[in-house]
Amino acid sequence: MVRAKIDGIYVFTLNLVVHPDYRHRGIGRRLFELVEEQALGVDGVFAIIGHAASTHIDFYATSGLRPVSRLTVISNRVNV
Repeated sequence: MVRAKIDGIYVFTLNLVVHPDYRHRGIGRRLFELVEEQALGVDGVFAIIGHAASTHIDFYATSGLRPVSRLTVISNRVNV
């Protein structure tokens, strides 16, 4: 499953999830390629990573993305 927002200037990949039983088969890579194909002509592609697990960063790095910043999210909700 992939969820992305394309606003005409940028693409933000918000979620890219592959069931554990189907990982390491190129499915995640293909999902990301589909997002990129829909985003031809935009100025930038961003991946929003909920937690900076090295496997997530490595996945996007092999797709040509690089870390540009870390985001700190704060909330007044107890169960986030």
